Amino acid sequence: MRLPGAGAEPLARAFVLSLGLWAAGAVEVTAQVCPDGIVSEITYDRRKPFGEDAPGPDAGAGWLFRGMNSIHVRTMPSVIGWELLFEEGDCFDPDLLDESARSLRSLPYIVEADLTSERQADGSHRVNVRTIDAWALSLAVSFTVDQGFQFTGLSVNAKNLVGTGTQVAAFRNSYRERQRIGFLGRQPN
Repeated sequence: MRLPGAGAEPLARAFVLSLGLWAAGAVEVTAQVCPDGIVSEITYDRRKPFGEDAPGPDAGAGWLFRGMNSIHVRTMPSVIGWELLFEEGDCFDPDLLDESARSLRSLPYIVEADLTSERQADGSHRVNVRTIDAWALSLAVSFTVDQGFQFTGLSVNAKNLVGTGTQVAAFRNSYRERQRIGFLGRQPN
């Protein structure tokens, strides 16, 4: 291989030689030391909005909340995993669990998040991620009574479309001679 410029051949040979040594394993890579062990496994316990231990409804309207739970799609583990500040194989750090829980609770489609760890026999940690979804579908109807009752708008908003964290909204508003129709979408990460 010939590179332009004086003295390029020795430089190219040195580069190829160092790549060869690295590929052959002659260059030592230091292993990461984890004094508290590693994260060996991450498990997800995803709960629907109106479960037995979810914040919520009184027993009188239980049939309504059971019906709402039946059409709710739980947030996918991969979506929850986007917010975790660690992954399997990383060094265990309890501060990262706390910060990850705060990050999950800041999402509009998660009501509660709790991360706990269990030390395993080999010194590693299994991290349990427990979340409770928020009710993610809303409907708004607007009207005016200026000159009699008049329907002026309708909007539908889904904060967690089929458990993906994607937010979509559709709306139609009209007032006097103005009319707005639209669709909005926002995908996380």
